[in-house]
Amino acid sequence: ETDMEKKSFRIGEGIVGWSAKEGKEILLQDVEKDRRYIRCVRETKSQMTLPLQAGGKVMGVILLGSYVVQRFKTKDISLLKNIAGEIGLAVSNTWLTQKLLEEKERVALLYETAQQLAASVNLNDVAEIGIKTVYDSFNATSCSLMLFDEEDKLLKIIKSKGLSEDTERIVKLKIGEGIAGRVFQEGKPLLVKNVIEEPQFKVFQLQRESFKSFYSVPLKTQDGCIGTINVATDEPLAEDKCNMVDAIASQVSVAVGNALLYESVEQLAIQDGLTGLYNYRYFHQALTKEFERARRYRRALSLVITDIDDFKKYNDTYGHLTGDNLLLKIGNIIQENMRDSDILARYGGDELAVILPETEGNEALILFERIKKKIDEFNFVTKVPQYAASDEEHDTQKKHDEHGRKINAVKGKFIQWLNDKGLFYNGKNGMPNMHVTVSAGICRLSDDVIDKDDLIKKADQALLKAKRMGKNQICVW
Repeated sequence: ETDMEKKSFRIGEGIVGWSAKEGKEILLQDVEKDRRYIRCVRETKSQMTLPLQAGGKVMGVILLGSYVVQRFKTKDISLLKNIAGEIGLAVSNTWLTQKLLEEKERVALLYETAQQLAASVNLNDVAEIGIKTVYDSFNATSCSLMLFDEEDKLLKIIKSKGLSEDTERIVKLKIGEGIAGRVFQEGKPLLVKNVIEEPQFKVFQLQRESFKSFYSVPLKTQDGCIGTINVATDEPLAEDKCNMVDAIASQVSVAVGNALLYESVEQLAIQDGLTGLYNYRYFHQALTKEFERARRYRRALSLVITDIDDFKKYNDTYGHLTGDNLLLKIGNIIQENMRDSDILARYGGDELAVILPETEGNEALILFERIKKKIDEFNFVTKVPQYAASDEEHDTQKKHDEHGRKINAVKGKFIQWLNDKGLFYNGKNGMPNMHVTVSAGICRLSDDVIDKDDLIKKADQALLKAKRMGKNQICVW
């Protein structure tokens, strides 16, 4: 092997490549006399070259060389042709056997993947199965699954293998940005054989030195492209490997689409349609879980039930749409001032409930005093009743004294009416601001609390007490 000067030839290159291209044998009694000759082995003087064929297809070349000029005779060609025919048949059978084994493995892998994906509707599990299958099957350096976030309009990694946490967190792509962004935009797979030479490569710059090639495949459902699967390897994937990744990606696309649909349906089942908060059903499920955990491990737990003071008055005065909007804004204020571990739900009507794990009663009181203050300071703007004159109308009519006096009189009466209703007039834009307050009842888990329902009952009793004390109050049971 140390005498080998050249081990591979392109089709048509040298005597070896020419024999493969033409499918013909070549006898060179003196290699130096043929300009096509490119030396394979040092000191070669004469050479016989025959193509290996089976079924009319050239699969390779058999080469026999000598250090002596005119070493071979014509009859040697015939003998070597017979040998080459047998070798070609054996190679063909081996090749077909290998292809059958590879196809069997391919079908088995796809079947196993399909079985695993069909067994789960959890997005995290589905992504894990898809990524692990691709990573393990193709000797990948890294593999990732990215989904398009409709809210942020960015492709984000939701699951990966072989990537650092920093890369997972940092990499976010706009449509058309980088390789994955381009694949998402065009909806077609893309193989980049050398990422160093690819100007659009921005996906994994933090780990660029750890791999050479990158293959990205779109994830498609009936609604269009939803993301990509990305495979990084040391060497470019062969065509059959790319086809296999495509097949797996197709299965993953369906599974991810089903998981996203399931998440949406599940979210609707636990979400209040008006406020977007958790609903009554989920509230009881969550409180049961937190109550049992707190009691088992003797941990703190508090429950807050709150409602809007004089909510019926706002509904009667401005209509239910305004009342709904008010409830939505109150929910937003509470949510913005909660911890991630706290659970806010619409309990019923204008009542909201907040589950506070790991929270004592005094801590819950401090938290909700802060929230109540935020609500008290917030300007809830509503529409002016149609009979009230606007500033623009006033400016137009004030040229006429008589009309101006009438409008001012109406406006004065209207402002007085707002004050009587507990509202404040915003003269800047002609819109009244509602002064809104809330009352709340708090109950913490203690030995006096029998069960979850008793915790709710006591928090509700504390709320009723706050109402009786004049509203805009917080009472702790």
